[in-house]
Amino acid sequence: MIDDDGNASRCPYIEHEPLSIEGHGAWQLVLSNGSQFRSNAMGEVIGLETSNLLTLAGYQDFDLGVMAKLIPAIERGLMQAINGKKGVQND
Repeated sequence: MIDDDGNASRCPYIEHEPLSIEGHGAWQLVLSNGSQFRSNAMGEVIGLETSNLLTLAGYQDFDLGVMAKLIPAIERGLMQAINGKKGVQND
């Protein structure tokens, strides 16, 4: 894949795909529960409702210790992607 500056990079879908069964489970949990986003007064996404997603993960018999690490990682990546599209500098 070639970006706008002519630099070669890996396909983002391959570069960021989950590498474990638990990672796939966490990703599917977030995707299938689109109502679990936190938003500000302007309706912009500012994060995930992590506690609600962990509750849902428990109902689905996921390892909550693993999900407690994966869901915030997904949230960080999501916010980086959203902020990158808006031109906001990420830490």
